Amino acid sequence: MKKILLLNDLCISSKAASSINVFIFNHFNYEVDLLPTYLYSNHLGFKDIVSLDTASFLKDTLNLFKQRKQKYDFIYAGLLVNEANINVLLDYLDNQKLYLDPILGDNGSFYKTITKEYAIKVRELAKKAYLITPNLFEAYALLDKQYETNISIDKIFKLAQELVNLGPKIVVITSVKVGLEYGVYLYSKELNISYFSKITMVDYFPHGTGDMFSTLFISLIEENVSLTKSLDMTVNIIKDIIINNKENNIDLLYGLSYEKLLAKKIDLIKVALG
Repeated sequence: MKKILLLNDLCISSKAASSINVFIFNHFNYEVDLLPTYLYSNHLGFKDIVSLDTASFLKDTLNLFKQRKQKYDFIYAGLLVNEANINVLLDYLDNQKLYLDPILGDNGSFYKTITKEYAIKVRELAKKAYLITPNLFEAYALLDKQYETNISIDKIFKLAQELVNLGPKIVVITSVKVGLEYGVYLYSKELNISYFSKITMVDYFPHGTGDMFSTLFISLIEENVSLTKSLDMTVNIIKDIIINNKENNIDLLYGLSYEKLLAKKIDLIKVALG
C-alpha cells in the first residue's frame, strides 16, 4: 500500500480541497496522512467564513517527521496559504517525490487570500516538484507573465517548456481554450510528450474540479497508466461528473456531488488494471 503525505486546506462544510483529495486517494487504497495547511468553515467561494491558521502545528509536525526520517511514496501539496508553510515544506522535502497543484487563482486574477509574493514563493516549490498541475492563469503567474486568453497551441507549448525549465519533469496545464477547442495540455521534455486532451466544454463551473483533476490524474499515473491515457481518462471522468451534476441541478456553491459516480468509475479502473 502506498503511503502519501497530503498538504492542503481543510474545509469543514462544502466539498473542496483535502476532502476530495482524501476520497480519491483512499479509493485507490492509498494510506493518507493529512496535514491541514489551514482550517476553513467553508471554501473561499463563500462570502462569510471562519478560519484557523495551522502554521505552527504544520511546522512542528513536519519537523517531527523529519527527525524520524519519515518517508512517503509521494507528497501532494495544494494550497499552502502562506510563505512560511512553503519554507517548512521546502526544508522537509529532502528529495521525496512531490506532486504540486499550485493553487493561486483563475480567470485572470489571484484568489482573495493569494498575493504575487506568495506566487513567487510557490515557484520555488515548483522547481522541486516531479509534476505540477496549474490552470492557465497559474501557469502564467508562476512565470510572472501577463495572463493571456487568446492563445495558440504553439503558445501553450512554449509556456509549458518554460515551466519545465523551472525544474518539474511533467507539466499539465488545465483550463486551456484554443479557438473553439477546450481541454488540458500535457508536456514532458524528458519523455518527449506534448499532448492536448480536448473536451466538449460544459457551461458549468463548480468548486473542487481542480482538486479532483489533479488527484485523479496523479493516482492513475501512480498506477502505471500512461500519461496520455491518464489524462484522457481524468478529463472524461470529470466531464461525466459535471454533466451529471448539471442534469440534477446540484447547487454549485457547495461543490460537486461526485461520491457515488466517481467511486464506481474508480472501481472499474481498478478492475481493468487487475
